[in-house]
Amino acid sequence: SCYLIDLVDLYTRYSTLCTMPMPLQNEHLEMLDDRMCETMEFQSEFAVQIAQSKNSILNEICAKIGAISVFGDMDYASVRFDLLNKRSIPREQLAAWLETVCCLLTDYCSPVLEAAGDCSKQSSATISKLKDEKISDATKIIELQEKLLSKQEEDMVKITELQDKLVEKKENEIGTMKSAAEKEIKSFSSLMKNTCKNAFAPKKIQAAVKRIAVEDDRSKNLMIFGLSETEENLEARVSGILLSHLNEKPKILSCERVGTDTTARVKPVKFTLSSPVEARTILSKTKLLRTVEGFSSVYISPDRTVPERMAYKKIVDQLLSKRTTEPDKVHVIRNFKIVSSEKEP
Repeated sequence: SCYLIDLVDLYTRYSTLCTMPMPLQNEHLEMLDDRMCETMEFQSEFAVQIAQSKNSILNEICAKIGAISVFGDMDYASVRFDLLNKRSIPREQLAAWLETVCCLLTDYCSPVLEAAGDCSKQSSATISKLKDEKISDATKIIELQEKLLSKQEEDMVKITELQDKLVEKKENEIGTMKSAAEKEIKSFSSLMKNTCKNAFAPKKIQAAVKRIAVEDDRSKNLMIFGLSETEENLEARVSGILLSHLNEKPKILSCERVGTDTTARVKPVKFTLSSPVEARTILSKTKLLRTVEGFSSVYISPDRTVPERMAYKKIVDQLLSKRTTEPDKVHVIRNFKIVSSEKEP
């Protein structure tokens, strides 16, 4: 009985296979890859194969119905009802062409188009996602830039407040020094009146106090030597040099040339800043002018008194002498003293 059941099952399977339609195979479809029917991924080579198969079918149809252009090429646009509906074209031939075209459209074109559509949707989704990410990144960059600008503004406010405090502290110190000087002078004057007939007069005392205040104010002054004399705006010219070459933009209260007119040398420029802090900052950067073309002989120095200038000139003369007598060493001026060191090999 088991053997009989196996025979019945085998016959049933054979009958099913016989009744199933066989896949269409002809010369126009041989060039097509069967993976088009199986895979759901779009590949460019599938589109090329479909185009070749379509051209093969149309070439055969054009050759049969005589749809040929004046140049001898197959004229696909001429494949119309009037040329196909001829007695010379058998119905079997038309049915074979129709079957081939239907197979091409159903089994190959449709899966490829569906896969292309899915690929297009995925590409659109990816592009949309990339756009959103780009917009998000741009928004973050803008936010960071705004935070940076805000932080810079806060820092500038703090720096300005600190400078104002330093200026106020310096002014308080100057006021304290003036008061102390006045007390000392008054005390000394009172002592001299009791012990000497030629005591200091009030005008001389006032002159001494004024001289002390002037010397304190020198800390805000700077001198520029070697700057050629031109007819342009002197203050604007000095501001341009400080900004362009020292990257500083201080507030200049006054600016003028000092000294007597002479053709032997260029008169120096004296300019006053709003605080000693700004003057010290510029003095710390004055060495940068040596590297600027046309400014090798231009230098900036403090506004020294006559005794200070004489003392500094003496130090400079000593420096030049040391450089001559000891050329194997490096000699520089630091805090009104000559410092020497060995040259690097």
